[in-house]
Order: sequence, then structure tokens, then C-alpha cells
Amino acid sequence: MLDVFWHNHNPATKSWSRQYASIIFYRNDQQKRIAEESRAQIESERNSRVFTDIGPYTGFTRAEDYHQKHALQRYPEFMNELRSVYPSYHDFVDSTAVTHVNGYLGGDGTIEDLENEIDSLGLSPARQTDLRAIVRMHSRSLTCPTR
Repeated sequence: MLDVFWHNHNPATKSWSRQYASIIFYRNDQQKRIAEESRAQIESERNSRVFTDIGPYTGFTRAEDYHQKHALQRYPEFMNELRSVYPSYHDFVDSTAVTHVNGYLGGDGTIEDLENEIDSLGLSPARQTDLRAIVRMHSRSLTCPTR
């Protein structure tokens, strides 16, 4: 999980606000040690200071509504379809299927990942086709030499 974390943000960038800080939370001394070792490794590999904090887990606070499912918000056709499956706001936000669709729409995951779970996401055939196209588009942009 730490490998995914380190490769999905820029640890050399200082956060402009505590609210948006990159941080690794630990629950025990072993997790703290592993996090600190991984931070030291990243600093060594990049030969630069890492601003990512490491601190004890003290609880979870849900982000404001407008932050929820941020990628999904750019695709109203998906949003409307999934809201019909999960009419309760909390069920929608807490849904694993909605979270996975949000991730795919945001450029995370491969077409192979998607094909392994697409039937479990609660999408209509039309949205499944759309999602496949979007995931393929994201994967092409990752292999584009100008990116």
C-alpha cells in the first residue's frame, strides 16, 4: 500500500494547508517504523526532501460533500445512474462499486481490472460500454510519449 501511496502523489511538494496535507497514519510502532523507512527510501531515491507527514491515527473525518467522488462528478450520466441504485447519500458515498467507478473515471485501474469486475458495478450496458472507452482512453494517454 505504501508503494501505491508514494507513486500517486508528489512527496516533494509542501502542502499549502493542513486540510490537504499528504500524510501516512500509523496505528502501532511497527507501522510507524515501516512508514518512516519508506519515507527515507523515497528521499534517498529522489535525492530530495520529502514533506509527507507521518502521524498517529486518531480517527477519520469524512470530507465535505463537494469532495466526494470527485471524478464521478464530471460524468453526470454515471452519477445519475449510480444515484438511482444508491438513493441514500451515505449508501452512495460508502458504496465500493461507486468508489471503483470513480477510480476508473479518474484514470486509476486498467482495462483488465475493469473487465474482471464490470458486471459487479451495477452499471447498465450503455454505461459499461462508456466506462470501457474511458478506461481505454486513460490507458492510451499514459503511454503517449508527450505525457
